[in-house]
Amino acid sequence: RVVLTSSLAAVECGNDDIVLNEDIWSKDSVFGEPDAESQWKTHFAYVKSKTLQEQAAWALSRDLGLDMRVIVPGNLCIGPILSSHLNGTMTRIRDIMQGENTLKGSADLGVVHVN
Repeated sequence: RVVLTSSLAAVECGNDDIVLNEDIWSKDSVFGEPDAESQWKTHFAYVKSKTLQEQAAWALSRDLGLDMRVIVPGNLCIGPILSSHLNGTMTRIRDIMQGENTLKGSADLGVVHVN
């Protein structure tokens, strides 16, 4: 069995008004082209990479006959910062701590600490 830790970015983005399930993927309109006016403008490449990597993993698991399961953790996975700059997730945490929630769907905010 293979267990893949995925991301809400692979399924949630652009699907604000529906119940998510195993057949839902983030919408192409979120990551098709970077749009300066889009709410996703700062992380369209992240959404695209997470969506395409999970789709590729499913295709490979089918081709190889693997029993794959996917875990999709909460909205924000945080841990020690290893780079010299704030990534998108840590920027969102900073914004929340400063009183401005820049995340869509803030009512369902879940944070997972991986340390």
